[in-house]
Amino acid sequence: MTQKDRSAKTGSGPDFLCIGMQKAGTTFIHECLQNLNGFQLPLYKEIHHFDKPGGVRVKGVSVLRKIGKRLQLDVSSDEALHREIRELQPDSSEKRKFNLAQRSYPLNPVNVEFLKKFSNYNERGGRDEDYLDLFSPYQEFITGDVTPAYSTLDHEAIRRARGLMPWVKIILCVRDPVSRLWSQLNMHLRKSFKNRFKRRPEAGDESKFYELLSDDWLADLHNRSVFMKRSLATQTHEKWVDVFGEENVLVVNFEDLIHETEPVLDKTCDFFGMARQGIKVVPRNRKGSAFKLPLDDDRRAILTRVLGDEVENYAALFETHRDRV
Repeated sequence: MTQKDRSAKTGSGPDFLCIGMQKAGTTFIHECLQNLNGFQLPLYKEIHHFDKPGGVRVKGVSVLRKIGKRLQLDVSSDEALHREIRELQPDSSEKRKFNLAQRSYPLNPVNVEFLKKFSNYNERGGRDEDYLDLFSPYQEFITGDVTPAYSTLDHEAIRRARGLMPWVKIILCVRDPVSRLWSQLNMHLRKSFKNRFKRRPEAGDESKFYELLSDDWLADLHNRSVFMKRSLATQTHEKWVDVFGEENVLVVNFEDLIHETEPVLDKTCDFFGMARQGIKVVPRNRKGSAFKLPLDDDRRAILTRVLGDEVENYAALFETHRDRV
């Protein structure tokens, strides 16, 4: 299916789901595809329709609801939307989030229309028909839903997605399981640090970071589902291939995506049956500069034990998708 050949698709809805894994480059591939000719992604990443429909985090979506409500009028220019943005408080986290999106997303009538539909989608409780309609403003392009939490769905939820959208293709971003889990742990630590010290961590805070992390706590990770259910890329791959078919699942390696971006985008375009027509700009991997602790040999050994068979299973299934840096 190319930009012009959509015979397999009926009505609205996404052309693809990027289902994770978390901390395996889903934000980066979202921004890359948004800058790729022939692609246009919704203004908001992580819609969560199949794991918590209509229940997107209020903090992250409140600004969109606010704008969407106020723009239930004939908007012929960007002026009304700009005015709503300016009225937000300067220190608003929602404003920062939206301003960040402006790097790749123009405040044009197409995205204004998405904001209206997104507001309706949430207020109506995340109905299937409203979810499909979210993508109607982008139907001249390849468009999709990038929600890493879909990696945790069970067979029943995956079959529901297939039944609703039989044309959809799947993108699975994978990463060496130990490196991925360590990155997730660092994200968790950054949030815990901010809650405890009321600021973001910075250079020199390593000792405070380690106070939040102990060997015993790491060794008990196998009992913490919030980490473990996002760590099993091989099981995620098996479930989605079982429902959608291997020919409809594209595996993208994190290290390839970061360091060999354009060849990965070539492969992605080929997956959709189209030739890459250039990229407006290759985004910078903003999360690569986030504060994080180095992974030493002792903690690597603990995480390897926690992950158990997944480390070996990952190497066997994704031999050509292993971290090489």
